[in-house]
Amino acid sequence: MGIRRSTLATGLWISVAGASAQAKMMDLMANHLANVNTPGFKKDMAVFQSYFLEEEKKGMSSAVPAVPMRDEEFYFLEGRDQAYVVMEGIYPSFQAGGLRATDKNLDLALEGDGFFEISTPHGIFYTRCGNFKKGPDGRLLTSQGDPVLAIGALHSWIDLKNDFGPIQVNAKGEIFSGEDRVAQLSIVEFKDLNQLEKVGNQYFRNKNAENIFSSSKTIVHQGMIESSNVNPIEEMSQLILAHRMFEYQLKSLKTYEALMAKEANEIGRLR
Repeated sequence: MGIRRSTLATGLWISVAGASAQAKMMDLMANHLANVNTPGFKKDMAVFQSYFLEEEKKGMSSAVPAVPMRDEEFYFLEGRDQAYVVMEGIYPSFQAGGLRATDKNLDLALEGDGFFEISTPHGIFYTRCGNFKKGPDGRLLTSQGDPVLAIGALHSWIDLKNDFGPIQVNAKGEIFSGEDRVAQLSIVEFKDLNQLEKVGNQYFRNKNAENIFSSSKTIVHQGMIESSNVNPIEEMSQLILAHRMFEYQLKSLKTYEALMAKEANEIGRLR
């Protein structure tokens, strides 16, 4: 009866793992839908993999320990291995969002793989969100109030306090106030986008200094912003599917619980 009991417990744990995976997927999709109108937002992609207990326990002693064993520790059952679904990681999708016209001269969108370079109290961050503003001291700031950086001196800010005419930004990221060239936006690209991690407020941190290089191909569009790369129809469809799968896993859990209770009651009567 021990093997059968353990087999039921195995099914129970597999259903728990499946329900947990679907719950995480629903959380991701709900966050995506909440940010469908957030400029520059990049959705996340969850990566799942099978987790095999037998592989983990290869090379370990096969001696039976002199301690009580839990159901989930009977990892090899009738020639089969226990396999669970686990989340390997969550990674941002850097697929570009659509460009939306705003006609505001400090709204800037990037066409290409580049990122704006931003100075924050926590270091240099990078963003695709270009809904900038002019601060009280004349600096070009993000919507969070962090200075946008220019090419040139280390951590140089973009000063717009001298107003010689309307602000114009060309495709190279050069900023003009009237006829005077004020600065050029620091736009960088990365060799490996997987080296970027989200830090909130549409910002990314680069984990490898050698991963960065100055952009020469990215085009700047003035009077436009990049929209979220979330497709609301697709996300809603995936959310409904994940919710249904979550419900199936819960039904499976109830079934295994009923079978285990029945088995325990029958064994008790046999005694």
